[in-house]
Amino acid sequence: MRIPKEITEKIREVNRLNNEIYFWMQENIDCDGFSFNELFWQIVPEPQGEEQGTNGEEYCNQSNPCEDWYFGEYYWQLDGESNYLEMHFEC
Repeated sequence: MRIPKEITEKIREVNRLNNEIYFWMQENIDCDGFSFNELFWQIVPEPQGEEQGTNGEEYCNQSNPCEDWYFGEYYWQLDGESNYLEMHFEC
């Protein structure tokens, strides 16, 4: 599955807004103890992990430190681009 261009544009806008909000909060709110170190998604030039049998359109980089805990990133290629949407998950 490829991420459609219109969704890609929305992701880029959300990322731009997240950065704007982050910097505003850092300058205007006492944020000691808050964690801002990771967005749930971002656009990256290359995927990590193993291809998921989709002709290079989907990858998964997953860790399983204990029986019922999985975390990592999924990657989907953006339509018309060589970039990928990286989405963090934890379950």
